[in-house]
Amino acid sequence: MNTKLLLSLSAVVALVAVSATQPAHAEGKHKERKAHMEKRGPMLLSERVAEKLDLTEAQQNQIKQIFEQAKSETKADKESLKSLKKQWRTLSKADALDEQSLLDVANQQAALKAKLQVKRLQTEKAVQLVLNEEQQEKIAKWKKKKQRKARHHGGKDRA
Repeated sequence: MNTKLLLSLSAVVALVAVSATQPAHAEGKHKERKAHMEKRGPMLLSERVAEKLDLTEAQQNQIKQIFEQAKSETKADKESLKSLKKQWRTLSKADALDEQSLLDVANQQAALKAKLQVKRLQTEKAVQLVLNEEQQEKIAKWKKKKQRKARHHGGKDRA
């Protein structure tokens, strides 16, 4: 029991230390990038990708509907996650560390992130059903190339 508590406390302290050392300008850059990505929209809906995949008008419309539905279904969860991040920052800046509150917020964040990750996978699978075999193969090649490039440049190894 004491070991679990010590490990949990160590994790919380490590997270607080990391979050406290983040430069203020990094958050601003993240917001700019996120705004740009939201404005740009999903990659598969870009004209360039639609052309490379030779998507039909019907496929483009189906994919657009899938992404719009996913966006509306995840909006509330994303807002909740944003709120939890604010709570985390507030709790981590407090003079007295409230371990239980931090653990509660961290667990809620983890649950929401897992839910959003599952939804992303469901969306990806729904899009795959719209594509023909040749289009699916092209996307698979692009993903492999992107993974190799990320590993080469020290990025995460994503499966």
